[in-house]
Amino acid sequence: MLLLAVLVGVNLALSRKLPGGGGFYSPWAAARAYLLERTEPYGPGVPARVQDLVYGRPAHAAEDPYLPDIPFHLLLPLYLAPALIAQPEAARGIWMAASELALLGLALLSLRVADWTPRRFLLILFLVSATFSFYTIQALIEGGPQILLGVIYLAILIALRDQRDEVLGGLLTLACFKWELGGLFLLFVFVRLLYERRWGTLTVFGMILSVLLAVSFLAYPGWLVPFLQATWAGLRAYRGTTAGAVLAGYLPEAGSRVAFGLAVTLLIVLGIEWWAARGGDFRRMAWAACLTLAATPLLAFRSEIGNLIVLLPGFTFLLAVIHDRWRRAGPWLASILLLASLAVPWIVYLRAVPLDESVIGPLFLFAPVLTILGLYWTRWWAISET
Repeated sequence: MLLLAVLVGVNLALSRKLPGGGGFYSPWAAARAYLLERTEPYGPGVPARVQDLVYGRPAHAAEDPYLPDIPFHLLLPLYLAPALIAQPEAARGIWMAASELALLGLALLSLRVADWTPRRFLLILFLVSATFSFYTIQALIEGGPQILLGVIYLAILIALRDQRDEVLGGLLTLACFKWELGGLFLLFVFVRLLYERRWGTLTVFGMILSVLLAVSFLAYPGWLVPFLQATWAGLRAYRGTTAGAVLAGYLPEAGSRVAFGLAVTLLIVLGIEWWAARGGDFRRMAWAACLTLAATPLLAFRSEIGNLIVLLPGFTFLLAVIHDRWRRAGPWLASILLLASLAVPWIVYLRAVPLDESVIGPLFLFAPVLTILGLYWTRWWAISET
């Protein structure tokens, strides 16, 4: 209780000093607009309030407008508790504390999915790296649901392995938003469910989704059209970056074509790996799922730096294979890789504060490229027994 109180107190203080937080303020303000203020949760008043909290003014054309993009049937289940807190910085601080606890769960579940029990020193180094990673800090400051979704994705894999149909159906229902983060991952899971003919899971998913939708339309019958309008406006506005935009900065003439070719290649590779993993054991399925999460930012989806926190399971899988494959050198190699993954993004960032496009590109590409290359470097050892 004392540690929890300290954690909350520290985050309440940080929330008043750190800029940003729009990823949290947007759904928080939307939930409050409906629950307490009786105004339109997807109307212009919500992004105007969030922009004032984040920027102190209306957003410029090259800034995120923070339009609400969580469907109403999931908005209240996920943000009901913080929406009851009237003071924005206090709500953000408590959300940050909850996200840090979720981060611990994400790290521990990553170890479980990778079936890795590192030595004490390496475990401490892993937890420190996961906590203070550049991408972790960005996700915590922005306050979006990335860490929570990462926990849900790993819980989906474990429930799929353990044949927990009811739990799996509920988790899939909660995970069906933020498609730029885990849309392909969810598609892979549904492909696996269809191949295994897990009709029970699909039935539970359909039932829970139907109930949530029915309740949401009874509570707010007209939410779908304004939600779609806000989502479409958000897609057209500046938000995050893409691999194509990064490559275009380095290759002005050929960047778009290279990005298109990379996206097509990755989709073909994912299709091959999904087909190979369709009937494989859990280790092969987990490897393909980690590869899918790592490849998603390099496709045409516009993504934010903080979204890359969901690559932690794939990086953990890589470390586990290195550690177990080379008994003597493996722990040292894993330690060096952990330190490099922690230090390199921070060095790039600190040498270029404030951030500009020339720095965002390398930081955006570093994590997915490193994870994909590492997963394929260790692929044979990772799934050789399947």
